[in-house]
Amino acid sequence: MTCPAINRSSDERAVNEGHQLASHTWSHPNMTKINREEIIYQMKTLENAMRKIVGLVPRYMRLPFGEGFNNQVKILLTTSLW
Repeated sequence: MTCPAINRSSDERAVNEGHQLASHTWSHPNMTKINREEIIYQMKTLENAMRKIVGLVPRYMRLPFGEGFNNQVKILLTTSLW
């Protein structure tokens, strides 16, 4: 699988230059319209890809569309996903 949001060369360069990378999910769904398992899949899949590419997992996350902070999303993102 390829995530269009990941650009190996620019992501590696950003990290090497000291910039922060943030998660934005794997395929950009509206987080209020997917279930718990899909939320976890979205976050973990992108985290695993970023770990392989730049050697780290993003500390920050911005929700797709700038929306989706319902209780389910809030609980998942403020606790461990695993």
